[in-house]
Amino acid sequence: MLKTLLLGAAAAASLTFAGAASAATYVSTLAHNDGNLSVDGNFGAVTIVEEDANNILVTVMLNAPLTLIVDTGKHNAFTFNLVDSPNSTVTIVEPVGGGSFTYAGEGAHSNPPFGNNAWTNAIECCGRGSSNGEPPPLVFRITNLSGITFAGVGATFDSDGKLLTTGTGNRFASTSAGWWFAVDTSDGSNTGAVAARDAFLVPTTTGAIPEPGTWALMILGFGGAGAMLRRRRAASAFA
Repeated sequence: MLKTLLLGAAAAASLTFAGAASAATYVSTLAHNDGNLSVDGNFGAVTIVEEDANNILVTVMLNAPLTLIVDTGKHNAFTFNLVDSPNSTVTIVEPVGGGSFTYAGEGAHSNPPFGNNAWTNAIECCGRGSSNGEPPPLVFRITNLSGITFAGVGATFDSDGKLLTTGTGNRFASTSAGWWFAVDTSDGSNTGAVAARDAFLVPTTTGAIPEPGTWALMILGFGGAGAMLRRRRAASAFA
């Protein structure tokens, strides 16, 4: 009986931690300003999650006082580069139905900010000007049935997780000037482009914290095992 109880508790723990390996997650901070915005240094972030071998989820968030993703009339609302063959499918997840966002497809998107010649992919938004924007988050999924990762197979990182070199295969790419993403934004009165130059692999744990219900089952299991052990010892004492 003691062995059974202990095995039951171990099984509960095993079920809790099964599949606990986290998907690779990267964050690229929007820290650069190419406009007249009333904020300095940290404008938001682009978070990239490799959901599985074929899907990447991208979330674009802004920090206050930036409130809208816009079309300033100079650039696309959000731009990024993909190295992918065959080309990937991009689906906007949030806002539901796309809101004012539409995927502009793959190709050379001109008039980009930060001195670049072009970006390979773009998402368009809204009418022009600060009053026609769409509030974040912007969330979209990139799907490639041939496989896709954020930084490529064999990418290298420094001790802080900063991406040093990209790998091979279908992946994201920075521009020749080193920009990963660019977003046209508004703080309610001024508009301007913000961009991310660096990307970091976020440390992930290999185990998950058990749910409260699972903790309760484990405690009951160990408690039952302890009670049985005490009974066996008491029986031995009077034998």
